Amino acid sequence: MLLPEPEINRLLTSISRELVCLHSSEGLYLYVSPSSEKIIGYKPEELLGKNPYDFFHPEDRVKVRLSSHHPLLEGETNLISEYRFLHKNGNYIWLQTVSALIQDQSVTKIHTSSIDISSQIEFRETFLQNERLLREMSNLANVGGWEFDTTLMKSTWTDLVFQIHDLDPPNIPKDLDTSLSYYPAPGDSILRQKMWDVFEKGIPFDLTLPFISAKKKSKWVRLIANPEIVNGKAIRVYGAIYDVTEQTNAEHRLEISEKKFRDAFHFSAVGVVLTSTDGKFLEVNSAFCRFIGYSQEELLGKEISSISFEGDLTLNHRLRDQVLEGKSDFFEMEKRYIHKDGRILWGHLSGTLVRDEKGHPIHFVSQIFDIDSRKKTELKLLQTNEKLTTVTNSLTNQNKQLQSYNQIVSHNLRSPVSNLRTLLNLMDETEDEEEKKEYNIHLHKVTENLESTLEDLITALKIQQSQENQPQSLDLQDSLERVKKLMMGEITNLKADIRSDFAPAPEIYFPKMYLESILLNLLSNSLKYSKPDIKPQVQIHSFPVGNQITISFSDNGLGIDLERYGKHLFQLRKTFHRHISGRGLGLFLTKYQLESVGGQIEVRSEPGLGSTFLLHFPKKVTQE
Repeated sequence: MLLPEPEINRLLTSISRELVCLHSSEGLYLYVSPSSEKIIGYKPEELLGKNPYDFFHPEDRVKVRLSSHHPLLEGETNLISEYRFLHKNGNYIWLQTVSALIQDQSVTKIHTSSIDISSQIEFRETFLQNERLLREMSNLANVGGWEFDTTLMKSTWTDLVFQIHDLDPPNIPKDLDTSLSYYPAPGDSILRQKMWDVFEKGIPFDLTLPFISAKKKSKWVRLIANPEIVNGKAIRVYGAIYDVTEQTNAEHRLEISEKKFRDAFHFSAVGVVLTSTDGKFLEVNSAFCRFIGYSQEELLGKEISSISFEGDLTLNHRLRDQVLEGKSDFFEMEKRYIHKDGRILWGHLSGTLVRDEKGHPIHFVSQIFDIDSRKKTELKLLQTNEKLTTVTNSLTNQNKQLQSYNQIVSHNLRSPVSNLRTLLNLMDETEDEEEKKEYNIHLHKVTENLESTLEDLITALKIQQSQENQPQSLDLQDSLERVKKLMMGEITNLKADIRSDFAPAPEIYFPKMYLESILLNLLSNSLKYSKPDIKPQVQIHSFPVGNQITISFSDNGLGIDLERYGKHLFQLRKTFHRHISGRGLGLFLTKYQLESVGGQIEVRSEPGLGSTFLLHFPKKVTQE
């Protein structure tokens, strides 16, 4: 026999694990299910006639009234609210309540069904806290996380990945080509192959690559990727990205510094040695081996005292110990050495202690000058010093030429190649046959001069002491015409007016390749940084000043804010007009090339009023 529906409802309510209640329209308890004692600690009779708001957490009362109670009375149905409820034991628990409105003989009642969600809330808070902690730790570690779901073909980035790319969420690149565009060649090709390997073969990778952000900021990033393999296929690739710009730049600077030290160490005409703090040879250069008569293999690990004159060891040890104790930064002395054949040789020893980041001694770097001849003959000493100075200066100049050669090659070729591209674009754009012929003539001239430039550069590369790198008498007008031919495309495109007057000083004594490079740099900058819709005007004059020849190079371009950028104007890779692309190399090279032969450069400029560069060249020195 079936029970009547009211009886069934009471039965279900009595055995329900949920807290089922009936309230008046004001919220007062009219009925409370027996499960109340298990869920909130109160027996039903302890709640009847009471207002539930008295049990709500004070911070939740307004929220429940506005988000559930009032909307329910206004006709909304099945509203769900979460709030804290005071348990009989004095602690607050979290309840989730579903409310519904009941009309019984024109009497409005509220039906609620509640469950304890304290554990869910605790889990949710723990999850959010862990997620927040993970995000904060990632930011502190400067690590961005990413993943790509191969099934959904969807990428996910953390906030730091957007920061590294200079993008605003959720603007994740939609395809691989766009993602690779942030990595300049050859990094894009390397990364493309690595991405193929991780997706198709499941091979993880760890790369450090140059990176150009969406805001054109040059960076270095370390990119790590790992696959999640299911049934032999990568269903997901995830990893991390680090901004390692400062670290990589520091490593590059250290690498360059170490290379310079090694070059100076091994190719120095002076004896240079590394010794341990307990007096053993760690490394020696060829000059010291020649001085002492031993080979490098014979000296490594050998005690310094074994090749030292005994009478000088006491002073040597005392000076060395003072540096180890921090009483001085270096030591020097005149010391006698024992040659392999038994001869006594005089050397001037100077030693510096190298310490680690914590100040602990690592090793000594010492120079040993051969002063044996000076001890015997003062005249021979002067001659020897002069020869050493000459050799040292020669080596320094050769080293500077070799270091700058690659920069000169790339920079001197960039402008004519750009002009070739400009002329080709102009030919494509015009329909006038006469204009095409004129552009074709310019194209041939630029090509011929480009070939000539290449021949000069190749010759300079093959012959280390090339005439191109040596000062010679140069006709300024001829050099300028040669540069103008290389820039003909850009000059024609901008209709630039270039005027020159070299009558007061028609020639200078200077390396040919350097002069053309300087004129090319300055003319290229004048055209690149010209004012929009204003015809570029460039004026170049030469005149003698004392024992110098000065060239004045002026334009009517955008100008430079010297108060803001003056200190950095001639530094490597510094640019001062963000809306115009540039590599910050031209002015650095110009200053270096002038100063390498005793010249100087000055600049006078104001924003919007153009720039004037004064190039001071030394006059030809009469050879004795």
